[in-house]
Amino acid sequence: SDSNQLRSLAQLHESLDWFARGVLNLSTTLQNQQLPESTLQTLISLAKEFVELADICLLVLHLEVRVHCFFYLLPLWRGPGGGPSQYFGGPDSTDPSSEIIHLNRDLVNVEEALDTSLQPRKIQYVFEGVSHLVSAIL
Repeated sequence: SDSNQLRSLAQLHESLDWFARGVLNLSTTLQNQQLPESTLQTLISLAKEFVELADICLLVLHLEVRVHCFFYLLPLWRGPGGGPSQYFGGPDSTDPSSEIIHLNRDLVNVEEALDTSLQPRKIQYVFEGVSHLVSAIL
């Protein structure tokens, strides 16, 4: 996955969220003006649509991290003989498989890409439950 695309999706999320809040604030300010009610309702409706689009962007990032986990870890689950093989040298080895190293590197790259674009609580949402998923896959 391209880190720049994930960063762009995170920036799109934040921009849509910011714009939706601005439109809602504008509609609140304009309520004191003599505008048709339909105009205000249209602004509010558009703001809600922007919030939904922003939420979808964040959900896609959340799901993308999980897809990466499956991509890297499913070959381990299957293993060369059809069974699990989490370690490079077999069950007695303590060296992690290359897939685990690649997943770790990939998740760090994703986190670094999102770190400059998303608020910390949103990054937490994107990665929430990943450890449980990895554990369940292995």
